[in-house]
Amino acid sequence: MKKIFLVFIGTILIFTSCSKDNNKDLTNNQKKEKSVTQKSKLIGTWKVARISSENTKLTGDLNKFPITIGLSIKGKDYNMAVNFDKDKISNKGDFIAQVVASIPLMGDKSFEQKISQLPSIKGKWEAKDNKLTTEHLGKDEFIKIVSLTEKKVVFSYPIDKLDIDKNVFSQYGIENGQVSGNLMVELTK
Repeated sequence: MKKIFLVFIGTILIFTSCSKDNNKDLTNNQKKEKSVTQKSKLIGTWKVARISSENTKLTGDLNKFPITIGLSIKGKDYNMAVNFDKDKISNKGDFIAQVVASIPLMGDKSFEQKISQLPSIKGKWEAKDNKLTTEHLGKDEFIKIVSLTEKKVVFSYPIDKLDIDKNVFSQYGIENGQVSGNLMVELTK
């Protein structure tokens, strides 16, 4: 009886391990199909439709004391397009970034800046596993694809790549300013 039971358990383990291997292969095939689908959906010219910020802050020194300030960034006057061809990505045009900083004891301070490049959105590109990588991002950096349909894509873009004029903050006594967080970029066809 023990031998029959052990043979039965052994048979179940063999079939279970084979089943897991098949599922693993299927998952890898699905990932390849998803990457191809993502890339084919992205090819074409997209217009910047909306810019906003997420978890954005400015760290620096206010009168020689370390400080962290919440930032809000929104876009307006969109005149920028992003083009994905088979091998390369590029962007041209511009938009206005409206930056609002909530500075303690001073309240909200704002300024506007024209943005004429999304610096990492150019050159060779690849879309895989909800990540957009370009030749202008470091090895471990990427732009997250938040959502993607035939007519709309939303990226989460590392805001430190955006060329925000940090000198503006010095007029409020903030030195050594470093901006962090994500820029949410919505593109439409």
